[in-house]
Amino acid sequence: MDMQYYCNICKEPITSKECSYSISHYDRPLCRKHQEIAKKAKARLAESEQKASSMEPEPKTDFGVVVRAPEIPVQTQPAKSEDALIQWLVQWVADKPIDFATESKHFFLEGNRLEELARDVIGKAQEEILVTSPFVDSCTLANALQEARNRRVTVKIVARRPENTQKDASKRECQTNLRKTGIVIHYINQIHSKIIVIDHKITIISSMNLYSGSTGGATFEAGIVSFDKKVVDSAAKYIVELLEKPESTDTTATGSRYDWKNRRY
Repeated sequence: MDMQYYCNICKEPITSKECSYSISHYDRPLCRKHQEIAKKAKARLAESEQKASSMEPEPKTDFGVVVRAPEIPVQTQPAKSEDALIQWLVQWVADKPIDFATESKHFFLEGNRLEELARDVIGKAQEEILVTSPFVDSCTLANALQEARNRRVTVKIVARRPENTQKDASKRECQTNLRKTGIVIHYINQIHSKIIVIDHKITIISSMNLYSGSTGGATFEAGIVSFDKKVVDSAAKYIVELLEKPESTDTTATGSRYDWKNRRY
């Protein structure tokens, strides 16, 4: 029986010849469409590196005086002096491949790729991680946040307070464990946004909650990743202002509930 091969990205069937070629050139089995995307990504990266390496200013003479031409920054990729976290993100995108223009500083992700990037970038955090998520339960991203805190990264989360019921027992246990590591969890029951800000340099704005059904692919999640300074600063400011608001009380203790609170979205 002939062996069947599949594209690593879209899972569509491919021929053995396509599989052999793409593994040889792109280190993974890819269909023709994703071979083209990978080819463009490699070409963009190679062109950017070539431009960056050829940025030596040309001297010119003006009445016998040697004048240095001003350096012109490369626009297609962050300069070599750019922050290491941004350089890592650009390389992460180039390696997938994801078809996007680096100079835009924003790109779209969905499904497992979104969770993968969130987990990987949390692992790269050095200073502070800010998060908003209505639901925080045991999942890969909760584990990644805990590992970040163990590296002494400051982690602050805005979430809805779990109800004092059996239904929310796992959420309470997870969040208790996160608090024990020093993670700050601030409860605002009206929170609906799902945002992650890493070191005030990268932000992920998506539909993804911090529980296994959302991060594990049971629901279709998607979002935008940005390393544009204005966007990242705005997202960080939004979360910092939420952290300064008074916490919501435990509504189950008073019997005051709203139907919308029981929805998982």
